[in-house]
Amino acid sequence: MMKKKGMSTSSIGIIAVLGVAVVIGWMTYQNMAGAGAQDRITDITASEENRAVLETVKRTLKTDLIYSSQEGSMDVAIAGGGENCGITGTRYWVANGELTAPTEEEVLCSLSNTSLSLMKEFVMKEREHYESKGVIISDYDCVGSYNPSEAACYPYLERNVEVADAFQNGLTGGTIEVTGKENQKDRYEGNIVADIAPNQFWPIYYTLFNFISGDMFNIIVTSTVREVCTDDEISDSEKVLLGVEEACRKLQEEFCGSDIENCCINVTCEIECPDPTAEVDGVSCFNSQTPEPFTKELCFDPKHTDGVEGSSLDSTGHLIAQGTTVGSYRVRIDVVDECHKLNAKDYLDWRLYIVDTIGTNCEVVD
Repeated sequence: MMKKKGMSTSSIGIIAVLGVAVVIGWMTYQNMAGAGAQDRITDITASEENRAVLETVKRTLKTDLIYSSQEGSMDVAIAGGGENCGITGTRYWVANGELTAPTEEEVLCSLSNTSLSLMKEFVMKEREHYESKGVIISDYDCVGSYNPSEAACYPYLERNVEVADAFQNGLTGGTIEVTGKENQKDRYEGNIVADIAPNQFWPIYYTLFNFISGDMFNIIVTSTVREVCTDDEISDSEKVLLGVEEACRKLQEEFCGSDIENCCINVTCEIECPDPTAEVDGVSCFNSQTPEPFTKELCFDPKHTDGVEGSSLDSTGHLIAQGTTVGSYRVRIDVVDECHKLNAKDYLDWRLYIVDTIGTNCEVVD
């Protein structure tokens, strides 16, 4: 008699089918679970990638803003603070004997407009660069410029260097939008803010404003001329030259004190009229380039970076030459900060012009 075998062929087949089914079910579950986890990871990565791109674009625009603001400060300074928010032409701080120095608000407006104009070129460049990466950079409509107060900057030799030798600019009115994976969008609508430093734009401005608006330049010219006014061997033009040279030296001391040799603020004064070598005296140096009154509105609410409210600038008026005149004089003044090269290429140069007169009796009245 034959013995029974342990398991029939049919039973083995059933067990095999059940095993395959279990394995397939387990693999299907793993695949589905894995896909779900992968989807979640993709969503998180897309969001993080968008945020990373936003931060990169913000940093790029901030770098551009610093460069534009440094460049803008040089453009405004060489234009004497600008005129009605523009920087074309020659800015007279004393025009035909009248005080016409730009106010703090007018200089802020010039700095804002000039920085914005330069920044728009960078925005266009960055827009083209990032467009292929799913980034849309809109136009920006304002650069707010925030300066240290006069109290922090003047007198120059007593200034708070940490506060005075810097200002802050903010790019406002625009957006950055990033479209990432799965068409996910993220947007930044805040301001791009940057500290512009080192930069002695404001302490030089305040020092010049106080010196010129206090009529110190013309007082020194007049008093120097008075000392030689009876010397017939010196022409009137040469007398004016002596006066301008002394006034320029006194202005240099405002920045350097007695240590002019080791000072990196350089003051130069160039007489454009009258020609000291001319044989004929009494040449009129007056012109018609009197700046128009400032009437523009700022695109931002001005605030001092050191928290001081309002402007402390107060023009003290202008002294009037008494009697007939020796003649008028026109001077170009340059105050150059040779301590720092802005944007690693140029020095800040504040340039302004003065046209004034001196009385023959060398006296002035209040």
